[in-house]
Amino acid sequence: MAKSAPKTDPEFHEDDIFFECPHCGKSMAIERRGMGLTIQCPSCGGLVKVPKISEDPVAAADAVALPPAALSSVLEENQTHIEQLQAQIAALSEVKTALESMQTEQEKQLMALETDFLEIQQAVNQLAALLEPGGSS
Repeated sequence: MAKSAPKTDPEFHEDDIFFECPHCGKSMAIERRGMGLTIQCPSCGGLVKVPKISEDPVAAADAVALPPAALSSVLEENQTHIEQLQAQIAALSEVKTALESMQTEQEKQLMALETDFLEIQQAVNQLAALLEPGGSS
């Protein structure tokens, strides 16, 4: 993730972008004008896309770390939401199991109806043969 430059290091400028190579993890810095470029990692030679940093002050304000109390509140809300989703998943799983059971039972009933239909059709064919003129008695 891109970060702004530390002000204490004389080799870096305030506008430098800091990021890591996704291939080898080497930390790198580049001037802001390098945003979006693809460069070669000096350590492993892999191609690395320089991340873009938002110039939007609202987005920059959003990037500021939350105070512990606010972070705790957000985490608690997210945990509650996760628990609600887990409960919904469990309920849907039960419905799925019930529906699968009903499907299996209906498939058994359909097979029984097909067997009954074939037996009835054979009986009708036998009756038709008996009722034909010259049919066997």
